[in-house]
Amino acid sequence: MSALAPATIVAMNNPYGSDARMALYPAPQGSAGHRLYCMMRDAGLAAQPSRIVRRSDYLCLERRNVLAAREWRETEARRAGRRLREELAGRRLIVCGVRTLAVLELERPPDWGQWWRSEGTEYALVPHPSGRCREYNDPALVRRTGELLLGLLP
Repeated sequence: MSALAPATIVAMNNPYGSDARMALYPAPQGSAGHRLYCMMRDAGLAAQPSRIVRRSDYLCLERRNVLAAREWRETEARRAGRRLREELAGRRLIVCGVRTLAVLELERPPDWGQWWRSEGTEYALVPHPSGRCREYNDPALVRRTGELLLGLLP
């Protein structure tokens, strides 16, 4: 992993609105952004009980959606994914979900949360933080995802 490369968290789209500034926003409670923030906050507390990770810490991270639209449209997502990947070249990516990974045209790493390099892009794949994802029933994966996010903080 490249220590100095800036990082971006990338997900599908925001069902709460199309404002790009609200990508993976940590509200409302139960949203994908809120879940990611909680995983990062809990990882911080586990690593150092006196460490408090605030929403403002999470919000300093660059967060992007493939689509700035309420609904996921596969054809549009594939075009946008190619453009976004070019735009984010040279950054480390936390990719949320296999559908996001597919439209970014990146190879699937062998394990969730493992840093991987493909065609010059360094990234880690985590399950999409939607409420429907059963992968996060595994506490070890929740912890690993939180640790990845925590590692992005300056």
